[in-house]
Amino acid sequence: MKKQTLAALAAPMTILALSLSACGGSSAPAASSSSGADAPSSSQSAVAPSSSESASATTSTEATASVSESSTAVAGDDTLGDADVDAAAKVFKAKWSGSQVIGSKSGAYKMMAAAPALLEQADIKPAECKTLAVEAIKALPEDSKLSVVVNAQAATTPGAVTTISFMSLANDAYFKAAATSAAKQAEKCKNMTVEMAGQKIESSTTTFKPEGVNAELVTGSITTQTIAGTASSTVSITASRGTVGVTAQATSDSAETRANLVKAVNEGFEALGAK
Repeated sequence: MKKQTLAALAAPMTILALSLSACGGSSAPAASSSSGADAPSSSQSAVAPSSSESASATTSTEATASVSESSTAVAGDDTLGDADVDAAAKVFKAKWSGSQVIGSKSGAYKMMAAAPALLEQADIKPAECKTLAVEAIKALPEDSKLSVVVNAQAATTPGAVTTISFMSLANDAYFKAAATSAAKQAEKCKNMTVEMAGQKIESSTTTFKPEGVNAELVTGSITTQTIAGTASSTVSITASRGTVGVTAQATSDSAETRANLVKAVNEGFEALGAK
């Protein structure tokens, strides 16, 4: 695939995160998890679609993907199941001290499926961004395998909340469909405003090209949110190989953070490939 993008995959969760922040709740929606723990509060949510996701993904409305000629498919042509995705999440839960798993197994799909109803409560400008986000979320196959791991113990950068999300699909049709809507999202949703429950959040997104990610499609983005005059930034790297996607995200941006997120994405694919 040439010059395709995962922007459409990440944008729904970006908007969802903004809406949840406006509600004053955790931007990583609470869902049943294998650990039974609640997710820590953060200013962004990720599903790697790059989902999950996503999930993911970790997580942009404008992005440019690059193709790695040397990339290889994860686990051949086999579709990864719930157990594989759950196992990958547990690898990072064990590695990142203090991590919590949200949406383990198919629970994360239910979390995503509930997102359109939440988005309908928000006033999002440009209005087309809400429509594009809802359409992208509804296009997510019901048999999607998703999991999200959140770490508030500075796994990549001191003071940052780090999230890694995993997604596995039966085929890559969703990834391809997401790529087709990327141009609209890049044009309409680079700058957004979300108002909900009396809160107003302004969001702007820029992109960068991550180096060293072993994947077919790779995109990096930096989203800056301003709430009540206070700005915060989130850096995200989303990648996919065939039918699986990984997103790594941190609530702080630096050269060190980006390098560590690249490492996390590559290790995420390795974890997904482990049977």
